[in-house]
Amino acid sequence: MDVESQSFEAERYGRELIEVFITEKDFTTLVSLADRRIAGYATLYDEGGGSFRLISIAVLPTHRNQGIARALMRQLETIASVKRGRRMSLEVSVTNVPAFNLYCSLGFRIKGTILDYYGKEKNAFLLEKIGLQR
Repeated sequence: MDVESQSFEAERYGRELIEVFITEKDFTTLVSLADRRIAGYATLYDEGGGSFRLISIAVLPTHRNQGIARALMRQLETIASVKRGRRMSLEVSVTNVPAFNLYCSLGFRIKGTILDYYGKEKNAFLLEKIGLQR
């Protein structure tokens, strides 16, 4: 919850949803540790039929720009691939340039724009990657 509250504003997930991400079988949640403390996490949802969706990824501000998000994304892609995943999608704020650049460097491409996704006039890009790698 600490990572979530330090990473997001109004769009943050509550404790109940985080618990679902950790306990339900269709979700995979990974954590990254630094000095035995959680520095970041990422959650992937198995939509079925070879499709996966990144639900959330967050890294504490003090641990950003150290490759944690990239490592989490690569590990999630490997997990999806092992589960015969062929497609991964995610949403990212049009103003979150660092995250957008990370996803593009990992092979994600813009599939569309979702208006007001994060609230009034807070749009998101829908990104997709087809052909996951192990």
